[in-house]
Amino acid sequence: HVRHVALIVMDELKIMDSALIIGALLHDSLEDTQDITADLIEHSFGGEVTQLVMLLSKIPKEGYHERLLNCNNWKVVVLKLCDRLDNLRSLMVPGTTLEFQKKQIKETKEIYYPLFDRLLTICPEKNINNILPLRDEVRRLIERYSTIIELQEAV
Repeated sequence: HVRHVALIVMDELKIMDSALIIGALLHDSLEDTQDITADLIEHSFGGEVTQLVMLLSKIPKEGYHERLLNCNNWKVVVLKLCDRLDNLRSLMVPGTTLEFQKKQIKETKEIYYPLFDRLLTICPEKNINNILPLRDEVRRLIERYSTIIELQEAV
């Protein structure tokens, strides 16, 4: 997953910013591992990467969405867009529960649509044309998945 997020940054957004790429590779590390700490990231990659990873981390889980919505660091929000897009691209794989799919769809519509719209107002102008297609893909996937789930439930 983290590799996919880094590839979205580089291949689809055409952003070759080292802090963004390393942040993409480490964005789940604080919550998913015991061995990686903010101090280790700081020592290894510096303050900017550490800030990105910490702001994307769900530690603490309380207030996570509010922290994102109040974040004015475009790099954090663009990483969240890439993270959510990769998660959505694999949302309908066999074995994913209907309950989880519905939760992801609802959360994306309520929280991430406004966040990704705001991204367009805080990111550098040179990146807007590459961000727009990804934001729009998130919306297309959500609409397609909503339709699929509605059809499944109607049967």
